[in-house]
Amino acid sequence: MEQVYYPSTTPVHPYDIYPNMEILREFRRQGFGAIITSDCHNKLDLDCYYEEAEEMLREAGFRSKMIFTKEGFREVGI
Repeated sequence: MEQVYYPSTTPVHPYDIYPNMEILREFRRQGFGAIITSDCHNKLDLDCYYEEAEEMLREAGFRSKMIFTKEGFREVGI
């Protein structure tokens, strides 16, 4: 998927995302699950850096993430 930037969107390096890698690794060590969310203010940016966030989770040791379905949260692989 090609990344699209809009005048109001400032590109950021994926490792500037909060929580940072150190915190993600600690969350994983303590057994927390992961959910990828967005704080976008433009519906066209909803999945901005989603793939990079998944890569960060994998690098931190996560093998799955939680998604929300009609039936509630469900764990899926990443």
